[in-house]
Amino acid sequence: MRPLSKLIKYGLVAAFCFWSVVRGAEAVILDRIVAKVNEDIVTLSSVQERAAILHQTGKAMENSLDSERAVMEFALERLIDELLQVQSGEKLGLKVSESIIQKAVDDLKSKNNWDDKTLEEVLKREGLSLEQYKKRLRKQIMKSKTLSYQLRTRIKVSEKAMKKYYVEHGKDFWIPEKRSLRHILFIFDGDTTLQHKNLKRAKAREVLKKIRRGADFAEMAKKYSEDISASAGGELGVLEKGKMVAEFEDAAFRLEPGGTSDVVETQNGLHIIRTIKIIPGHTKLYSEVRKEIENILFQSKREDEFKEWLAELRKAAFIERTLYDDDTSGGNIAGKIAGLPQKGLFKVDDEPVKNSVGDFADEPDISTESPDSSLSPPEKSGVPKNETVDYAVLKNKLRYIKGLKNKKIISEAEYQQRKQKLLEKL
Repeated sequence: MRPLSKLIKYGLVAAFCFWSVVRGAEAVILDRIVAKVNEDIVTLSSVQERAAILHQTGKAMENSLDSERAVMEFALERLIDELLQVQSGEKLGLKVSESIIQKAVDDLKSKNNWDDKTLEEVLKREGLSLEQYKKRLRKQIMKSKTLSYQLRTRIKVSEKAMKKYYVEHGKDFWIPEKRSLRHILFIFDGDTTLQHKNLKRAKAREVLKKIRRGADFAEMAKKYSEDISASAGGELGVLEKGKMVAEFEDAAFRLEPGGTSDVVETQNGLHIIRTIKIIPGHTKLYSEVRKEIENILFQSKREDEFKEWLAELRKAAFIERTLYDDDTSGGNIAGKIAGLPQKGLFKVDDEPVKNSVGDFADEPDISTESPDSSLSPPEKSGVPKNETVDYAVLKNKLRYIKGLKNKKIISEAEYQQRKQKLLEKL
């Protein structure tokens, strides 16, 4: 333990700091430790930041969090879950290389068209240095990487199950009939008068007669069509149902290969349509959709496995919460959170598997908005398990530097740096 004189000294400093930041009858909320997860901690400011994001993104309402306390407790539990995942990854020996971190930073700059100076300015507004932001990215990527590894290990999709799904969901892999088409178009637009339309109708009938007498369709299209496809002999490529104007589609899909339609009138004008080739509808081969089916079955098991794995991590962990010390239920926040609606709980913060079962999510989904300052908790403690930490002194120091920031004696960035250094001493 530290000498009593030092405790008194820090206590007096903290008391002075606290009263100096009182505004009227309302005191500024100062930072403190609100949870301990094994050897790591969660601070009040990180919970507040996550709670703000829950409000901003609508997740508070989506999860029926009807009070600020419920939002704060929910935010704390999500941070605890993330910290447990990062710890699990570290125990597994998973690594996040500097090149991956730098790529994430470069991608963020590229998406927003930022240079280094602009990025630093954005981070400064968030109270972060580039190095602090990289630390948070590292934790975000580690969490994603760990979850991807765990789910890939825990979830097995058998060949038998995939083939059964293919047979039962054949309609999902059906490719509808397609047609390779040409057309000749006489355009109607908003300025086309009735007299002009009638002249175009007569011209279209004349061109159709020439085609029926043996004139080359492609040459007629090059000569008479007003569509941009004229230079290509009226070729439209391969089209399928549902992609065309109804009148055009009905006429085109009644034709046999090589057949030519009558003059068809649509909102765009007058068309003469030629079917070049019919590509029959068919079901994709199993070999073509195997990976897709594997991913569908994998994702169907994903959320249940994730919840089960998190429950195992929580059961094996030491978790102490002090967010609400006056909680008459004994601080059993986890029980309350477990009773809340879980709709969408794992849809945003925990999405490591994006494309296929085997994907190993090395990169985070970096927002194009300003960096999310609640992505990761404080750095992992380097203190041995059996060493006593004087949390009272630490809390007082945190209050002191928070007071300096509120009085504008130090900047937000300096406050964050000094706070981080204190937390790293745990």
